[in-house]
Amino acid sequence: MTIFRFKVIDYTGEGVSANDNADEIDNNGASDFSVMKQISDYRKEIDAIDAQISELLGQRFRVAEKVAEYKKANGVPVRIQKRIDEVLENAERHGKANGLPPRLGYFLWQEIVAATCFMEEDRIKAASLPTFTADANEPESDEEERA
Repeated sequence: MTIFRFKVIDYTGEGVSANDNADEIDNNGASDFSVMKQISDYRKEIDAIDAQISELLGQRFRVAEKVAEYKKANGVPVRIQKRIDEVLENAERHGKANGLPPRLGYFLWQEIVAATCFMEEDRIKAASLPTFTADANEPESDEEERA
């Protein structure tokens, strides 16, 4: 039986010494330091991947902002179920191809699609609200600007 007991978990890897984690780990003689160093290395790798995922999601949302502008200008509804279904099917297929647990890609993208739709709705709604000029507190609508 392997028992893990940790006092200090330092996943940055900075300043860790064998004395930092006073409790021993019953893991075939492995010291706290060697175990925590390996975990620290894995956590750094995960953190780097998480940063890449966030960067890619940011790129996705910037494109979605352009889509929102296009939809507003052309009267296209935000939620098009056929496209949502296509995105979710693609996510499930890509997740499976990349060894994710069954349906994880689908469920993750449900949240991403929902957040994207909310963002698009907010952008479209904000774009259609009246604006105020610096000189006067009278609303300036899109129709007045076109006149």
